[in-house]
Amino acid sequence: MQAADILRAADLPCPVVSVGSTPTAHFARDLTGVTELRAGVYVFFDLVVAGIGVCDVDDIAVSVLATVIGHQKERGWIITDAG
Repeated sequence: MQAADILRAADLPCPVVSVGSTPTAHFARDLTGVTELRAGVYVFFDLVVAGIGVCDVDDIAVSVLATVIGHQKERGWIITDAG
């Protein structure tokens, strides 16, 4: 909201105030003035948000079974086929 207030104080229109991330959607207590919330994986959760403590692994609602079909060790990548 601070950025929107600065824009408005400079007489610049700011009709949309957009915030986002799963932690924001999960923990925000007051979204007064926010016109859009981009919630990320909030509905299902995933291992990333479990890893940062937003949810427990048991809270993850969806999983995908995939086959690792290759890797690029120097980049730390795996290549998967999930159908």
